[in-house]
Amino acid sequence: MNIVKNKTMDIQSGFTLIELVMVIVILGLLSAFALPRFADLGGEARQSTRQALLGSINSTLGIAKASCYVQDTCSPAGVFQSIEINGQSVSMLGIWPMGRAEGLLRALDTDIPNTIGSNTITFSIAPDCTLIYHHALHRRAPSIGGENTCS
Repeated sequence: MNIVKNKTMDIQSGFTLIELVMVIVILGLLSAFALPRFADLGGEARQSTRQALLGSINSTLGIAKASCYVQDTCSPAGVFQSIEINGQSVSMLGIWPMGRAEGLLRALDTDIPNTIGSNTITFSIAPDCTLIYHHALHRRAPSIGGENTCS
């Protein structure tokens, strides 16, 4: 009697060790190049916050200046005066908001930490990322500067 053996092929399931090692090596190489690009997102976020704040201040200055021309409580020829923005009285020096809490801060309405000095408001996003609004006691436009490294 002849016994016929059924030859069945073993079907391979899964991945070989070499394939797994190659995938790990490729993922390691990709992460080595991609990680530095995404590691410094904090600095870019702080820089974006600073730019957005600068845009808000410039817009607020434009609104305040236009409001001064149309409201009875303010005149381009005046010195210490006030306007109303969103139901709030904003102190003005000429046609510009004062660098005080009752001036620019009241018109701006922001929650970014700030320090108020002598006619100066310093917005601190980070130690090396600040925005300084300074309006000396004259009727010229205020200066806006600060540290913009934002690392």
